[in-house]
This record gives sequence, structure tokens and C-alpha cells, in this order.
Amino acid sequence: MPLGIPRRLRHIFGSGLPRNYSDIVPSYQQYADLQKTHYLSFESEQPHWQEGQRRFIVTQFCDVPRQSAILDIACGDGVGLACLS
Repeated sequence: MPLGIPRRLRHIFGSGLPRNYSDIVPSYQQYADLQKTHYLSFESEQPHWQEGQRRFIVTQFCDVPRQSAILDIACGDGVGLACLS
């Protein structure tokens, strides 16, 4: 993260940086609506982003043996996990 970003975030949010959606918007429904309709960032509902995730995983994990164990803790939407399955 560039050096100026944390400073700008502190300026916007005060001393405490946002830790979850409720620090920015009042309800999860509003958060989900913003993500899905305004920012189009729920990858599992956007075929273009799904394909990008799949391409990345295939590229990055092509040499990893199939029987390997992979811990997926990215708190994502499951697209990567489905691809690795």
C-alpha cells in the first residue's frame, strides 16, 4: 500500500480504520447492494471476474501436485475454491 493511503484513510475515518461493512454503511443489505450493483465486485455473480480468478488459479497452481492440500482463507465468494476442487 502506498505510504499516503493510510494517512488519507485516517483523515476520512478518524483514528479507527474501518474493520467491517458497518463502519462504512448502516446495513449489510446496503453493503451487498453497493457491491453487487454499483461496484460489480461480487466475483461469483460477474462472469468476467470469475474467469479472471480461474485463469489466475490455473496459472499459479498448474505445477502444484493435484493431491496437495491448499488452505483457502481469502474470505472470498468460493470461485477460487470451486476451481481448486
